[in-house]
Amino acid sequence: MSTPTPDGWLPTTVQTLLDRAGDDVARLEVALLAAWRPTTLLAHADLPGCVLRWHHQMTKRANSLLVLGPTRPRSTTLAASWYARHAPAQAPLAMTRCPLPQGPDRGAVLIMTCDLAQFPAAGKATGAPRPGPPQETPPPGFPRPGSRPLGSEPQGSGPAGTGVLHLGSRLPRVLLERTAARGTGGPEDVARARALLLCALGQVFATVSQGGEVVGVARLAMTGVNDVAVLDGVWVAPHSRRRGTASHMIRHLAHQARRLGARHLALEVEADNLGAVACYERLGMGLHHAHRYTPLASWGT
Repeated sequence: MSTPTPDGWLPTTVQTLLDRAGDDVARLEVALLAAWRPTTLLAHADLPGCVLRWHHQMTKRANSLLVLGPTRPRSTTLAASWYARHAPAQAPLAMTRCPLPQGPDRGAVLIMTCDLAQFPAAGKATGAPRPGPPQETPPPGFPRPGSRPLGSEPQGSGPAGTGVLHLGSRLPRVLLERTAARGTGGPEDVARARALLLCALGQVFATVSQGGEVVGVARLAMTGVNDVAVLDGVWVAPHSRRRGTASHMIRHLAHQARRLGARHLALEVEADNLGAVACYERLGMGLHHAHRYTPLASWGT
């Protein structure tokens, strides 16, 4: 059993958080956490329903206080103090639930989901996943730690102009570099980015190449949480956008997710990224809930 730190913080796990999740929104947030799991996860008895996330300031998603429940804690002094000691240059954030925005809302993040049995179902929102008993289990078909990774699987050309798609477990250099660029600028950023991108129980990466150039990447994380797979890291080079490249990658990754045992696909997208939201809706993704990053200092100490 882990021993609390002198100020009461205790290391926690995805399974512990899942066991304590009180509703479907909290359980889905735990699945999203399992897909982007930072090096540090801490809980505190005086902050029930919250988990402190820390990954050396690399991405807000991995460096914020996640409030799993529908209500905020009365005080955030404990979390703000922890971040002040470990990241004095970082403005500490909390991620809390918020109402679904009715339009572009800078700062709000949409969580979209679909039933993989119906994917893709263009133009039709399929709503929330229906999780079974909370559990974190390795997805079927994935190699165990230390075993031989999945190889790259060429999938051929997609729609005209999209290039050649490859699927596999090898981390694309473009995605690694883009994630490392969101760090502090130090020499350890690449290793920290790699840790985030390979943190799930299993990953499948999609890469689209055209004329020897990588023009698109995306990541599928098999979370092992309630049959949920998470899509993230979707990027298409500016000169290759609006050609169906993103949809082509997502369709193939969704197929892989279902083949590997997932029943639901989830993703996060900023509410004001209207192009991405429209793309996901055309593929059958529906709004599940929304959350927002809020400075800790703005709502109580």
